[in-house]
This record gives sequence, C-alpha cells and structure tokens, in this order.
Amino acid sequence: MPLYRIYTSNYIIDEAVTHVLYDTGRHDLAIKVLDLIEKSRAVEVLWVSPEIEGKARDVFRKYEDQMFSLTDCTSFVLMKTYSINTAFTFDFNFKTYGFNMIP
Repeated sequence: MPLYRIYTSNYIIDEAVTHVLYDTGRHDLAIKVLDLIEKSRAVEVLWVSPEIEGKARDVFRKYEDQMFSLTDCTSFVLMKTYSINTAFTFDFNFKTYGFNMIP
C-alpha cells in the first residue's frame, strides 16, 4: 500500500486525458495517461454522482463573481464531502474557495 493517497475525480481524469490528446495530438499518449491513473495504487477516484453534481451547480450559480469552472465546483464539493483540505493544483480558485494548495 502506498504511503499516501491521491484523490481525484472522474471529471479531472476526463480533463487530463482530453488535454493530453488535444495538446499532443497523440491518442496513444492519452491512453498511457489514462492507464497510469487507472493502474496506480496511490490514486483513488472519487466519482461525481448526480447529488455531487447538483451541489456543484449550486456552488457555480452562487459564485457568479468568480471564474470557477463547473469542474472546479465538483472538486470543491467532493473535497468538502470527504474532508480534504489541500489540493495539488496550480489553480488559484482552490485558494479563493478556502482550500490549501500544493505547491
């Protein structure tokens, strides 16, 4: 068992794999990223359920003065739900919403 757990969501995996595909034009590389995530014992996928998505839509609507994406909002709701306080991200929206950030 790994010494640490990395939590991500199915929405984030979708975004990551799509970015690799679009940025490189290489389907094989996108599949490698997907396979690495799926096979990793350190990564746990938190699934965005209809209930989580509904709460995320509420957050999205509430913060019309912010540039939170709907995917950001699903991450915020998942993090609150699972008592996760720190995000590994370069997206300052997580700090704006009140989470700690690494790096």
